[in-house]
Amino acid sequence: AVTTTSTLTGAVSFGGEIIETVYSLTTPGLTPAIDPANGTIQVWDLSAGASTPTFNIDSGESIKLSILGDANTVVWTNVDEWISGAEPTRHPTQTAHVELWKEDTTLYGSFIGVSS
Repeated sequence: AVTTTSTLTGAVSFGGEIIETVYSLTTPGLTPAIDPANGTIQVWDLSAGASTPTFNIDSGESIKLSILGDANTVVWTNVDEWISGAEPTRHPTQTAHVELWKEDTTLYGSFIGVSS
C-alpha cells in the first residue's frame, strides 16, 4: 500500500490488476463536490432537482462519473468543453456515464453513453 504521493516515470509494469476506488455520492445535495481524491470512479444518485456540481480536479487528473436517478437535471456550468459536442442527456430509467479530465486550466467532459 502506498500512503504518500508517488510519481512514476518511464516504463512501469504491474504484476496484477489495478483496483480503483469507487465512491458513492450518497447525500450530495444540489451542489456536490466531485473530487478524484474520493475515488477515480464515482456514482452519483441524482435525487435532487436541478443540480450544479463543482469539480476539484487538478490538471492531469480524471474521473469516471455514473449518474443514476430519475429525470432530475444536471447543470454543467463548470465544464469548459464537451468533447462529444453536447452535454449528457438524461432519461428517467437509465444511468448516464461521463468522463471528466483537466488539461492545464481546461476541464473537458465526454458523454460516454447510457445504460439501464
